[in-house]
Amino acid sequence: MLIQSKKNSTASLFPYVATFLAILVVLAIAWILDRSEQERFKQQNRANVLHQLSTVRANLEAALNQRLFLMRGLVAYISSVNPDISQAEFENLTRIIVAKQPGIPSAALFKDSICTHLYPLAGQEEALGFEPLKVPNEREAFQRAINTRNTVVSGPVDLFPQGGRVLITRTPIFLTPFGQKPESGAYWGMVSIGIDFDILLEEAGIVNPKGELKYTIRGQDGLGKDGAVFWGNKDIFAKNPVILDVKLPNGSWQIAAIPLGGWQKNNPISRRLWLGSSLVAILVGILMYILVSAPRRLREAVKQATIALRKNEELLEQRITERTTELAKAKEKAEVANLAKSRFIANMSHELRTPLNAILGFSQIMKRQSSLSQEIQENIKIISRSGEYLLSLINDILELAKIEAGKQSFRPNNFDVYFILDEIKTLFEIKAKDKGLELIFEIDETVPRYICTDETKLRQVLINLLNNAIKFTFEGRIFVKVKTQGSTEILPVLETQKSVLGINNYLSEIKNKTINTSKLLFTVEDTGVGIAAAELNQVFEIFSQTESGKRSQEGTGLGLSITRAFVQLMGGNITVKSELKKGSIFAFYIKVNIVTSTEVKVEKIERHPIELQPNQPTYKILIVDDIQINRQLLIKLLQPLKFQLKEAINGQKAIEIWHDWHPDLIWMDMKMPIMNGYDATQYIKGTIQGRKTKIIALTASVLEEEKSIILSAGCDDFVRKPFRESMIFETMKKHLGVEYIYAEEEEEAQTNKIEPLKPEDLIIMPPEWLEKLYYASKALNDDMALGLIAEIPETHSLLANQLTSLVDNFQLKQIKTIIELIL
Repeated sequence: MLIQSKKNSTASLFPYVATFLAILVVLAIAWILDRSEQERFKQQNRANVLHQLSTVRANLEAALNQRLFLMRGLVAYISSVNPDISQAEFENLTRIIVAKQPGIPSAALFKDSICTHLYPLAGQEEALGFEPLKVPNEREAFQRAINTRNTVVSGPVDLFPQGGRVLITRTPIFLTPFGQKPESGAYWGMVSIGIDFDILLEEAGIVNPKGELKYTIRGQDGLGKDGAVFWGNKDIFAKNPVILDVKLPNGSWQIAAIPLGGWQKNNPISRRLWLGSSLVAILVGILMYILVSAPRRLREAVKQATIALRKNEELLEQRITERTTELAKAKEKAEVANLAKSRFIANMSHELRTPLNAILGFSQIMKRQSSLSQEIQENIKIISRSGEYLLSLINDILELAKIEAGKQSFRPNNFDVYFILDEIKTLFEIKAKDKGLELIFEIDETVPRYICTDETKLRQVLINLLNNAIKFTFEGRIFVKVKTQGSTEILPVLETQKSVLGINNYLSEIKNKTINTSKLLFTVEDTGVGIAAAELNQVFEIFSQTESGKRSQEGTGLGLSITRAFVQLMGGNITVKSELKKGSIFAFYIKVNIVTSTEVKVEKIERHPIELQPNQPTYKILIVDDIQINRQLLIKLLQPLKFQLKEAINGQKAIEIWHDWHPDLIWMDMKMPIMNGYDATQYIKGTIQGRKTKIIALTASVLEEEKSIILSAGCDDFVRKPFRESMIFETMKKHLGVEYIYAEEEEEAQTNKIEPLKPEDLIIMPPEWLEKLYYASKALNDDMALGLIAEIPETHSLLANQLTSLVDNFQLKQIKTIIELIL
């Protein structure tokens, strides 16, 4: 009886035990699945962070190398050309370097390790004579640079009193004896420049309000992981970050990153997994209880339910697996899309710039043929200018892909806006005349002549708008109007900066020492077919065309979208008004700085080498390019100078010729069939003999990251296609030390740079003549004014040119104002 009772007790507990075990099994399966999903989620997060950090590292190294490259040019100049450089020469040369690359606030020259030159000198005179070898920290950096014969990057350090932080770079200078390898002589001194650290971080994308990561950098003075944390929160290194090394010329940094909100601990799918598993566990427990405790006649039905439940579990597992696969495929597709986009940009760059290389290169050669008539010479100049402008358009179109990523570049420069407008008018006059249209340019007298903004983008905006106006206008006129808009903003100015906006502003600026900024308003108005009101909202959208545009079967729908992006980049905006069959008005304004004529860079006339200086070695030059016309261009440039030349059509042939011939320098195209330039360069540079061979990369790519890849492959330097012939000769001079004899060339008259007219310039003329000129300017009588200007003696031709320029540019009121100050 007692035994039977124990059996009954055990039997009564058995359903509960079975139920508990069933629930436990389901939850264990859920736990295993959850752990697996959590690990996959963690690895995916780290992979995403690694991808972003790799891009940031590449950008940081590229930004730093860009500035170090400029410094190496200064070192080469002092070492090979001018070891006795003066303070004035040093300041002028450094100013040019700083103008080409922002973010270099200061530079210093240490001859015999003693500070002898500074840029800028003003305010830093006390630093002259400073001996860094007497300071322990400075001595260590100087000695390391001398011992390694390479640049040492220190810092960043705080900059006083102006604020900010800079990296201090020190590059040793070893003199180059005549005919010897660069910097193979005795130690001369040191070049040191400051690099704005905050600008580097900005260009690298580390300082980005929209960024998804938190960064920190350690390795001050290039000490890598052993150095101190000098930017960011050092606690990040204790939070399991992704870490990469940043290569420096002498050492390295370590950059670490974690997600902005920290590592996400739980996968979003985990909660749903546990919720579903809990429900499944409850159902399994209930069914198990029923299965164990129900009568036999119900067990078959329970068995079927259990099978269905197992199918549901399998379906759940299958869905989890499918979801994981979908996420992996989505990530793979995104990576493939990004890769395809990068390849497209690179291929487009190569395919478009390669033929332009031939066009511009051969036009440079033809310009030197004195046997050609003046008309043909002018036509060649037009081809050259058009090719260079086409190159700038190609660069801007290729950069359109960067607009969405916020990587548009604004490159301001000083230029003569009247010259640009006249150039554009000349460009479109024939096209307008062929269609029977009248092209009218109206420039308000208040428009300053010399301004500072992005010249290339302003030119393209005007050309895009005029192209559209002429394309969609079949009769009538096209007006281009330019005037100033709104008030001016007064800013602090250096002594050398003055406005040329009228005599009154000129006189006031002498007293106040200020510079003006202004808004220029451009209007392009046509009498063409017009745009429907329903289409006005989409004219600036990418790949969008109006019905008129589609009927013309011309254009891509990119012109106006690029135009709006460029206008906004120049600090302005663009609007459109239009009516069908009556015409359209496109108006845009941009912000500009007003500069003086002396601040407008005059294009330097390039000297053409005609032969080598005597007593030099006979240099062997190998030209490697798969395109025959590109090889032919370099041969035509170099052959007259008696270089020994050979050519190869790919990297494999180049290696064969190098083995047998041992050239001194190789011009290496990087994109070729069979074997590309990267592989050929790595092979040659990987040998002891090959290290002596200078390899200069020729690339048609516009991607900045390509520069770091080319240099890391072993190339000594690189030149982008299309190139100027002067770049070819200067690069060979830099790496081989070759010296040239140059042809005497006449400097072209700088007609677009006429100094502003001042009251004292007119005092040389008689009062009666001045009264007549005053009457002509007051009456706005161009013919009378030009007749009086013709009476000016030839000894005062400059005054005649100044007055003629004012009359030609509708500035008679300015002449009247100046004469009123005298009479």
